[in-house]
Parts: sequence; C-alpha cells; structure tokens
Amino acid sequence: MLRSLVLCFFASLLVGCGGSADDAPDVVPVKGKVLVDGKPLSAGTIDFYPDEAQGTKGPGATGEISPTGEFTMISPGNREGSMVGHFKVTITCPFDPGGGSSPSGELKVPEGSVQCELPAKYSE
Repeated sequence: MLRSLVLCFFASLLVGCGGSADDAPDVVPVKGKVLVDGKPLSAGTIDFYPDEAQGTKGPGATGEISPTGEFTMISPGNREGSMVGHFKVTITCPFDPGGGSSPSGELKVPEGSVQCELPAKYSE
C-alpha cells in the first residue's frame, strides 16, 4: 500500500534589513508538522537542501521531528529558520526498517527503536 505524505509548513515571513556581521544570508522562521497517512511522523530529521537548478544557493537547514510530528528548521550558526528560496526536502527516520529480519521472516526492530513510518521515496 502506497502511503501519502502530507508535509504542512507553517511559515511566517519577517522583513528585515541587512545580514549579520559574518554575511550569513537572512533567514525566516520555518515550523511545520510531518504527517503520514494523516498521522504525525513520530521521529526523524527533515533537511532542506538549496535547489541550485532553481537558482537557490547557500546553506541548507535542518530540523528534528518531535513525537508529535512538529519541527522547527535551524540554519548554520544555530539560527532558527531557513533562507528563502527553492529547496529539495528529505526526511530521514531514526531507524531503517530494512535492517534485518528474524528466521521467521519478521522484521527485527532493535529494542527501544522507533520504527520508520515513512515510505523510502521521501528519504531520497
């Protein structure tokens, strides 16, 4: 069964002037929630990679996904937010379900691990 991924971004744009002393690009707050089949993804990391083919250059941003599926993007220098532009987005789960199986063919999940609930195509 192919699952659908719904990624909701709740971003607010702030208008500012100038960059920081180290000429880092300005960032805007980016927060959201990752849903798979209408349910929050309970763990993982979301990464924004600048899409140079679309004219976006510079640093990416990353966010840790909470147990409620929520995330806040963080840019280099521990700045909350992401620069504005076009990005390729990937999501990485903390546990790869392809990690092995028992003799009965059942999936072995390491104790204390969270099973990845995300179809592999969203991690590419």
